[in-house]
Amino acid sequence: MNDKENARTAAAGNASPAGKKGYRIALAGNPNCGKTTLFNAYTGSRQHVGNYPGVTVDRKEGTISVDNTPVTLVDLPGTYSLTAYSQEELVARDELSLGRVDAVIDCADASALERNMLLTVQMMEMGMPVVLACNMMDEARKAGIHIDMQKLSEQLGTPVLPIVARNGEGIREVARAALDLAKKGRKEPLHINYGPELTEAVEALEKRLSEEKILIDRYHPHWTALKLLEGDTKVQESVREARPDLAPEILSYCEGIEEKVKAATQATCESVITDARYGYIRGLLAQGVVKQDPGKDRLALSDRLDKILTNRFLGPLIMIGVLYLMFVITFNLGAYPQEWLEDFFAWMGSELGDHMDDGLLKSLICDGIIAGVGGVVSFVPLIAIMFALIAFIEDSGYSDLSRLLEERMEDLDIPYPNAIIEGANLLMKIRTGVFLRDVSPIKEVKKSTLPILFIHGSRDELIPPHMMNDLAAQSPSPIKEELLIKGGRHAENDTLGDVYFRQIFRFLEEAGL
Repeated sequence: MNDKENARTAAAGNASPAGKKGYRIALAGNPNCGKTTLFNAYTGSRQHVGNYPGVTVDRKEGTISVDNTPVTLVDLPGTYSLTAYSQEELVARDELSLGRVDAVIDCADASALERNMLLTVQMMEMGMPVVLACNMMDEARKAGIHIDMQKLSEQLGTPVLPIVARNGEGIREVARAALDLAKKGRKEPLHINYGPELTEAVEALEKRLSEEKILIDRYHPHWTALKLLEGDTKVQESVREARPDLAPEILSYCEGIEEKVKAATQATCESVITDARYGYIRGLLAQGVVKQDPGKDRLALSDRLDKILTNRFLGPLIMIGVLYLMFVITFNLGAYPQEWLEDFFAWMGSELGDHMDDGLLKSLICDGIIAGVGGVVSFVPLIAIMFALIAFIEDSGYSDLSRLLEERMEDLDIPYPNAIIEGANLLMKIRTGVFLRDVSPIKEVKKSTLPILFIHGSRDELIPPHMMNDLAAQSPSPIKEELLIKGGRHAENDTLGDVYFRQIFRFLEEAGL
């Protein structure tokens, strides 16, 4: 047998006997964390694939034996959170919250624990027994990352173990730890500090839900309270169905808390709760749990580049340089295919014209259709190159380039900003044939009635957040929303928790996409 087969045998043993009652253990984790590799390492060929009822999400289960105890291993869809904005999230949380599994193995990327542990915390808030399996430890070691598993386990209150799923390292120990938790049953949900007002609201809601026995047969009251305050529509519907007499009062209470939190923090309850979760995670990891050897940070180069590219002094100048380079590349590189297309259509018109009699038909085909189509098609390479280059800077979110440059120059106390911009405008026109003032997303937004979601970070130091408001105000779309990520910096909003992705999924759903 090869190493992978040995790992499977050591971890899983033989398939569980048919008909023998055992435990159900779920495999959860973010996409691309190695969860499927871990599932295959445990189950090998002893797995079957189908679909969850009513959805197209894959349902994968396998049978293994852990210390002679039969276990059904359930591979949950990869997800960043336990919301209900996608089928994957809904399936994962239903499997966990409705008592369908006895414990969870949470497969996490060891080199990105902060991001991966958001799912861990959410599962523990449900009262799920969780084993945190830090996967890809070989890659983490190469990157000079050291994790104090014992310390993190003590602080988190749950087993934390290192694994390398692709070669079977540590997976037997993880399976045993998960089985031990499964035998002990559900745990008391994790309670973290969400801030004075929200923590008090969570406790009050939890108490009320317990007293009225609302959904306690499906969810733990603590988790239900959190979901109600986060504005989870699925849980709200469940409360309405379970207790139509009390639902208006409970939901009204949640709306009141939302208004108070918005007034105090300029953020939604969902954002505050997510921030609290990340604060809790950072607090755990900051206590010497994760260390990295100097000079081996895989993100070090990116961070150094960010400091230069987003510098308040160099950023605007670099942006001008990038845009100038973009136009130069577009017109210089596009000149070759443009010339080829022009020559091709000219040849086609000439060849066809030589075989046709002079007259209206020849003029229509050669001078009208062929020359006309050729004139339009010849610009396709320029447009294609332009859009390909724009794709790399599309996330900047400015409303108008000239206005942006003017504001940045004013912030830097650069004299005569208008004169400088007009000079750059003229130079751009001479060299590229395009005016700088024509680079104006807000002009294009005015022409579009497509559904649009505007996203910006509140701490974006390169592009002022008010430009998002300007774009939204000029959009004629009947479906448009603005999402200001609290604490978000330029092009880093997707790293600040699952609110970013949840809002996108919800918006797409509402837009019918």
